Amino acid sequence: MNIRSIGSIVGGFLLAAALQAENAVTDSEADSDQPKVNLWPLFTVDQNHYNVLGLNHRVETDEDVPPPPQKKTAKDEKKAKSNGKQAPADGEEAEEDPMHCLGLFPLYAQFWNREDRYIVSFPLFWHGNTPESWYLNLCGPLYHYYHDRNDGSVYNAVVWPVAEYEFDRTGHLDSWHFWPLVSVNNGWPSVFNFDPDHISMLLLFNWNCETHDAAGLPRLNRYHPVKDDCKLRWTVRKSSNAVFFPLWFQTAEEWAVWKPGTDGKKLSDAAATLARLENCKSGHRRHWSFRPEMTATEKKAAEEQLRQLATELKLKIELNKERKPDWTAFRRQLAEKYTQTLPYRHIFCLPLFYDYEALNGETKWNTFFFLAGGRNGKDASMFHLLEYLYRYEREGQTRSQFIFPFIMTQSAPDRHTFSFLWRVYDRTVTPEKVSGHIMFIPF
Repeated sequence: MNIRSIGSIVGGFLLAAALQAENAVTDSEADSDQPKVNLWPLFTVDQNHYNVLGLNHRVETDEDVPPPPQKKTAKDEKKAKSNGKQAPADGEEAEEDPMHCLGLFPLYAQFWNREDRYIVSFPLFWHGNTPESWYLNLCGPLYHYYHDRNDGSVYNAVVWPVAEYEFDRTGHLDSWHFWPLVSVNNGWPSVFNFDPDHISMLLLFNWNCETHDAAGLPRLNRYHPVKDDCKLRWTVRKSSNAVFFPLWFQTAEEWAVWKPGTDGKKLSDAAATLARLENCKSGHRRHWSFRPEMTATEKKAAEEQLRQLATELKLKIELNKERKPDWTAFRRQLAEKYTQTLPYRHIFCLPLFYDYEALNGETKWNTFFFLAGGRNGKDASMFHLLEYLYRYEREGQTRSQFIFPFIMTQSAPDRHTFSFLWRVYDRTVTPEKVSGHIMFIPF
């Protein structure tokens, strides 16, 4: 049972109470010559309705004069069209649809007109049938059924909040939960929770995925966006996090970067200007909202800067419905032609205190607070044990090793070097000659 089902139940009883009060108490504004008898709450009679010990019936008489005809407006036509009804023509009288009531409240009551019908028997059941929905409730939380005729969805609750399930218009099971064990696309906190972008198990395991702006542009440093000497930073387009507490923490992201060969600094300046023109204030991934609003002069200068960039890059600035430059569409053009996506992953694992990072095929790792670590890339790699107790490095075809504090070796395709205590003894071998030092004396 959700908010709409609870609201339908409460609303039904409020409607019943309101109509009971209306039928039980005589109208103070009625004509003085209208026949009426008021022995409320036992017996009440007037020209339009009677009430005997809660048994109500309302009668519409010929004296009920409809309101004068009103001229049809565009708003009336739009509202009638949205409801699937034909608006009355000009000069026609609006057809009335009064609500009738009959019942022994609160044990039983009916309310109806040509389109809507409500039945309530407190506390056994509540039923409603309207053009928008059909619903039934039995004994409050025991069972609730709701059918939305607009989108075709069907909602059921059994012994709420223990069990809920909902079908979409195709009859597919869209969401359900059996509390407190499992929840699927439902949002109820349970032991096991499964959603399209979120999976969790109590506080032990949690996984979530978030998709950001696919046309996000790389930006300047988020903390100093106006400085010329700041570093370039990336924009995250997609991210996911996995936690198996307290042993495993993982983050996977897709970063937007400028393609090689482009002027990243110039394009990032343009991205900052675009963000201000779009007035982006959509969360922590847009970092321009703290800057003051652009004045008319600044806005004109910014638009001129972007027009020059569009001419230089041979891009087209489209116009929106208001015949103004569509800077969002221009940003999408920049993202499509001048950016690429790089994968990034970060893992931290206990009890080894293992930390791992990977970006665009390059990795870096360490364990036990830098007891051992290394990095690997396409052209270089490194491994160390206690930083310089033992260290191995590769750069291109050159390899070197260092064993603290005495030994160092270095090898390349045409050169090999070995040293002990620097020049106490060292030896270098090349295709042309062999050279080195013994006790700092060269040979």
